[in-house]
Amino acid sequence: DSEFCTELLSHCNFKEGLMAGIPADSQVAHKFGEGGPRDNPHLSESGIVFINGHTYLLTVMTKGHDMRELPAVIRDVSNGVYSRINYLFQKNA
Repeated sequence: DSEFCTELLSHCNFKEGLMAGIPADSQVAHKFGEGGPRDNPHLSESGIVFINGHTYLLTVMTKGHDMRELPAVIRDVSNGVYSRINYLFQKNA
């Protein structure tokens, strides 16, 4: 069942958050959600990122006054986490 769930999550078409913060050829199984009131919208995304034979799970939850700005927050967090984890994996290889 876990393989089936991972396969489903790997078809998410939202590319402006977690996916925008990591290399384009990275494999990610992820899901996003939107909600909240119009004047304080929420955008969250969770994903399993596969990197150099390892995986990590990242969830970023945001809220703000402009939904158009929230994907960039997720992107920036994703990029920072990916860079650090990639460094640690390479250092310990």
